[in-house]
Amino acid sequence: MRVFVTGASGFVGSAVVAELIAAGHQVLGLARSEASPSRLLLQAPRCIAAICRIWKACAAARPAADAVIHTAFIHDFSKFAENCEIDRRAIEALGAALAGSIVP
Repeated sequence: MRVFVTGASGFVGSAVVAELIAAGHQVLGLARSEASPSRLLLQAPRCIAAICRIWKACAAARPAADAVIHTAFIHDFSKFAENCEIDRRAIEALGAALAGSIVP
């Protein structure tokens, strides 16, 4: 199964990616920074890494996957409310991309 993981190089996401790959899944991992895909590929060489700063582009990539796991979050707690709003928009964009999809 191809699994689309946001925050794939983060604390939670990297553990999720490792488990998915160990279980034989193919992972499309999303990261926000230039350095993250390199770290992700070192940890999980079978992962396809991508950088995404625009959630609409992330949501557009979602149809290439059979499943979606959202683990991304900006952990700058000095801007907690703003980061929660960014996360809400991310979840809405992913939800819109999943709307109408069929669960096997």
